[in-house]
Amino acid sequence: MTTASFPAGLLERAGLPSSDLADWAASAPPRDVAFKTSIGAVSGYLARGQDLAGRLPAAARGTADERAAREAITGLMNAARDDFLRAH
Repeated sequence: MTTASFPAGLLERAGLPSSDLADWAASAPPRDVAFKTSIGAVSGYLARGQDLAGRLPAAARGTADERAAREAITGLMNAARDDFLRAH
């Protein structure tokens, strides 16, 4: 994942703290690393993403920005899983 594709502005508008978003972006799993290294990196990234998504209200109660943020987080996590599975 590149930082250019990381929607920090959208996630901040949804009420997520910029420091937590920066930590999550920085934890994006590297590509082309050993399997054992990838496991830990992907696990940590997905756990942080789940934590961020869990802070947002349920879709039925959320604002448009909160719903979009949940979709963006889910998309980033799915991309990380796909990259991991393709690489290993």
